[in-house]
Amino acid sequence: MAVLTSMLILLSAGTASAAGDESDLMPALEGSAGTAKIICQYDDNGAVTKIDGVQLEMIKVADVSVNNGCVTYTLLPEYQGTGIDFDDMTADESNKAAADLYSVKESKGYTGTQVTTDNDGKAVFTDLPYGMYLVSQTGKEGTATGYEKVEPFLVMVPGADPASHEWIYDVTAEPKLEIVKTTPPETEPPKETTSNEPPSGGKTGNGPKTGDEASLPEWAGMILMSSAVIFLVLRGRKKKENS
Repeated sequence: MAVLTSMLILLSAGTASAAGDESDLMPALEGSAGTAKIICQYDDNGAVTKIDGVQLEMIKVADVSVNNGCVTYTLLPEYQGTGIDFDDMTADESNKAAADLYSVKESKGYTGTQVTTDNDGKAVFTDLPYGMYLVSQTGKEGTATGYEKVEPFLVMVPGADPASHEWIYDVTAEPKLEIVKTTPPETEPPKETTSNEPPSGGKTGNGPKTGDEASLPEWAGMILMSSAVIFLVLRGRKKKENS
């Protein structure tokens, strides 16, 4: 009896250790597929703008399983080279993991389900097999052209409520959006050009061009000299006629 009691105690201790803290245990999954709703909106001190035209893509990167209340995410074979561990992942680690998974997806040309946000800024993905999903933006149109591109991020389907430890089969995620401040391109002032050539048409800014570069005082002097010569010639002729 003493030996049997000791064995039962050891087995009980081993089972508790494997299961972990009961406060972290999750119930078994129900069904096989869930829904993810991505909401894109910009909140400017309470002024909310719903962003339509955000072209999003969701692709599964890991399977999920629940064993004795413990949740395990296992990378799909095509992503196992990243070596990502989802256990106790922080926000920064999640962002880095999403970036690494996105690099693999792009390099391999993998594609998932694509949905564009509507006028309410919502993109709904349905019939998603349970697992971990990578969400990324493939393009933008409409209102979305005024906002920065959404960085890749991870979404669990189903999600887990940390307070009640229940599964959320209709997941809602809201990525962070940054507003784009666009400024018109700077225009250079027209360059001043210098040229020794007169404007077209043979004209300058000072009146018609006559071909003579003499100034007004020079013209006046020439007129006076001509008048004096004419006066002397006429005077000489008059003297001859009187003699």
